[in-house]
Amino acid sequence: MNNKPYVISPEEFGEYEEYEKISLAYYGDQVLADENDELVEDVEGAVGFESLTHFGEYEDDSVFVRNDRLKCDYEILLDQRTYSDVVKTRPHQMEI
Repeated sequence: MNNKPYVISPEEFGEYEEYEKISLAYYGDQVLADENDELVEDVEGAVGFESLTHFGEYEDDSVFVRNDRLKCDYEILLDQRTYSDVVKTRPHQMEI
């Protein structure tokens, strides 16, 4: 078991049923956010900054990362837009 997150192939993504599958977006201004456009606070602890240099290794616009400590597989999709542009265009969400 690795203590640090590591890059996996697209085929390995989701191969462990007990691991949560999480999709993230990596924006052009180097911001990492989840599907709700919430910022990922602990990038190093979740996916590791180093993994964000692996776009193009398996696929041009995505990187897959496994975090054994958190029991998570991450799909990180490259988004050429900036995070600030994406947040500006979203309708305000009401807190329930």
